Amino acid sequence: YQNARDRQAEAGESSDEPTRDARASELYLRAAELFEHALKARDADLFAVASANTSMLLGLSMFYAGEATLDGEALMLLAADALEKASARFASRERAADALWMAIRSLDHKIANEPELRESQIGVRRDGMVERFLRDYPEDEKAAALILRLAESENIGLEQRIELLMAVPQSNPLQETAKRAASRLAYDRYRSASDSQRDFLAARFSEIAEPLLVIDVRRGTSGDVSAQRAAVARARQIADAGLSMRVPDLDRVGRAVSLLERMLADGFEGAETVRGEIRFRRAQLALAAGRHDEAERIIASLREDEDTFGDSSIRLFYRDAVLEFDRLRKGSDSEAAADAARRLLRVGTDLIAQLERAQQGSDSASGGSALVSVRIRVGAAAQALWIQQKDRAALEAGLTQFRAVLREEPQNRDALRGVAELADAYGDDEDSLNAWRILLSGYPASSPEWYEARTAHLVVLARIDRPRAAAVLRQHLVLHPEVGPEPYRSRLLELAKELDVAVPESRGGGR
Repeated sequence: YQNARDRQAEAGESSDEPTRDARASELYLRAAELFEHALKARDADLFAVASANTSMLLGLSMFYAGEATLDGEALMLLAADALEKASARFASRERAADALWMAIRSLDHKIANEPELRESQIGVRRDGMVERFLRDYPEDEKAAALILRLAESENIGLEQRIELLMAVPQSNPLQETAKRAASRLAYDRYRSASDSQRDFLAARFSEIAEPLLVIDVRRGTSGDVSAQRAAVARARQIADAGLSMRVPDLDRVGRAVSLLERMLADGFEGAETVRGEIRFRRAQLALAAGRHDEAERIIASLREDEDTFGDSSIRLFYRDAVLEFDRLRKGSDSEAAADAARRLLRVGTDLIAQLERAQQGSDSASGGSALVSVRIRVGAAAQALWIQQKDRAALEAGLTQFRAVLREEPQNRDALRGVAELADAYGDDEDSLNAWRILLSGYPASSPEWYEARTAHLVVLARIDRPRAAAVLRQHLVLHPEVGPEPYRSRLLELAKELDVAVPESRGGGR
């Protein structure tokens, strides 16, 4: 083995890479045969230290022989096997780390010559070794060389990569690099998360990113242009994550936005392009804190300046108005509920106009779906305002939105119910009757919803065509001897009396 090392040096080759010299390769292979023979001795296991050293030398012999042999790539796998075994046998942490490091390098050479193996079991095995090295030997100076590779690996789970990168000790020169890689991965993880995980992942990203933001701002202030760009991007990400949470992290977002304002004032590279976004984030913070007037002033100024964030802010106000309306509509404060309904009606109408403009000339199904959803919400706000305060303008606005939905989705139950109830109040009996009829045909027979629609349908029909209503009611009493559950039973019996329809005594009638 030592002769092979000497021969490789005489050939002028790097002592850290596999040889290309045929004579050196021959000597390495001969050494490998002898080491392998020694490891097969019956008493080999009695000599733990010698066995570990021999396994290490076997792996190294195969590794350094690889490039100059016909079967070099197969030897790299055998080298990795021997070196991994050596790592497991060494009692010395330093020697175990060295052996595992060389096992990783052996598989690296294999994959470098056959890139398609990166996604194979060999690639998975190599990345598993990298993970083990960083977990078991984070203090080793060679761990630094694995950090960025770990960040890009597709064979180790994203969460595992983040945890391993965050575990790099402060003594490691590349700790900051590891944390930056972890921050990038954590932001990607947050952006792709499901709703149930989003809050936790947004908070986890922000905790990683905020200390890095402070470093970037400090370096940017000293004139480092790349740090300036990084600071602007990171502050924007923190604001995005913090404001996406169900309970926004107002303190952290406030600090990030304040830093963005400072960067803009100091002329940081890239800060000028986010001037509108900074104002938009201030509006979001004001909304989250309940300062609606302040938020609306900011957004009005953005729209006056024709800033792109002016239009996107309508969605922001709409979402906030929906949340406020849903929160207050069933509460005891009727005035607050009415104010919330008016706000949702006003903001939602603006958003509908924007969506209609965007939809012109577009066949986007998602755009149409969004428009329907907003119309339903705005219609519900208008309906609540009518019910509570008999606001005629709200009644007409609600009917307009629900009818627009039915032109796109004739079977939409929310819109049908809205038209059925509001058209009734508006005096459009035909429209109300038709909506109740469609609803009635869509509900499961004898369900509470079915009885409600049946009763409302008969009430409206009785105003339009009493004989027809009486005939329908008689048919109902034949098919449903129990008449129906309360409160519909009492209303149907009352209607039978009004229409002079006989109801047998056993069904609750007296005629």
